Amino acid sequence: MAAREEVRQRRADGILYLSKGLGGAALKGRPGAGAALIVNGAYFVRAEGIARALGDVVREQALEVTGALTARHSGSGATIVMQPLFNTTGGYRDYVFPAIANIILQQTLLFASARLIAERRRRDDWQRDRATALSTWIAMTLIGIFAGLFVFGFAFWVQDVPRTGNVPGLLLALPVFAATVAALGLVAGSLFRSGDDALKLLMPTSVPLVFLAGFAWPLDEMPGWLATIAWFSPATAAMHLFIRFNQMGASIAEAATPLLVLIGLMIGYGAIWCFGRAHAGREDPTSDAAG
Repeated sequence: MAAREEVRQRRADGILYLSKGLGGAALKGRPGAGAALIVNGAYFVRAEGIARALGDVVREQALEVTGALTARHSGSGATIVMQPLFNTTGGYRDYVFPAIANIILQQTLLFASARLIAERRRRDDWQRDRATALSTWIAMTLIGIFAGLFVFGFAFWVQDVPRTGNVPGLLLALPVFAATVAALGLVAGSLFRSGDDALKLLMPTSVPLVFLAGFAWPLDEMPGWLATIAWFSPATAAMHLFIRFNQMGASIAEAATPLLVLIGLMIGYGAIWCFGRAHAGREDPTSDAAG
C-alpha cells in the first residue's frame, strides 16, 4: 500500500515486487517465482526504459546464479513478460481512441449548436425567451446523448474497444456531458452573427483541447493555470469519466470528482444560456443594420 501511494503521488515511477523465495527458486530452476515491475504507463519512454533496464539486470543475474551453461542447455534463462493493465493490446486503438472519442463527441455537438444559433442570428430569427432557450438546449442535448450512445454502444463494440465496465455510471454521465457541451455551444454561437464565422473560430480549438484533456500529457504536470483552464472544457472531465467507466470499470464514487466538475459546468453554462439574455426577447432586426 505504501509503494502504491508513492506512485500515485508521483514520488516514484514504479513498484518492483520480488516474490518470496526468489533466490532459492532461481537456484533450483523452480517455475512460478519472479520479479514484477509495475510502472506508470502515462510516461511511455520512461516506462519502457525502466522495463528494459530491469529485464537486462534480471537476465544477467539469472545467468550468474544458474550458470551460463545450464541456462544455455536447459533454456532456464529469465523470461520477461510485459502485460499492460488497461491497454491490454498495447495498441493505439485501445489507448488513443477512447480518449479521442470524447473530443470528437464534444466538438461535433459544439460546432452544431454554435452554428445553429449563429445562423439564426444571421437570418434575424433570434428568439431568446426562456421557453425557446430551454427547448433548444434540450433538443441539442438529446442529439448529443444519441451520438454518445452510438459511439459507446455501437462503434466501440464494432471496433472491439474495451467497454461497458460500468454501464450505470456511463448512462449517468452521458446526459450530463451532452447537456454541458450543448449549453457551451449555444452560448458560443450567440457570440457570432454567422455560422461560418463560428466554425472558423471554433474548429482550430480541437487540437489544443486534445492536449489539454490530460491523456497525452498529465494534467498534474502542466502549469497550474493551464490545468485550471483545461477543466473548463467538458471533454476534460468527460475523459476522466468515460475512460474510468468504459475501460476501467470504476465505480461512481471513484469518479465523483470529474462528475461533480461536469455537473458544475452544466449548471454554469446552462444558466448563462437560459438566463444570460432571456430578458431581451427577440433581438431588434435593425440592430445589425445600424451596426
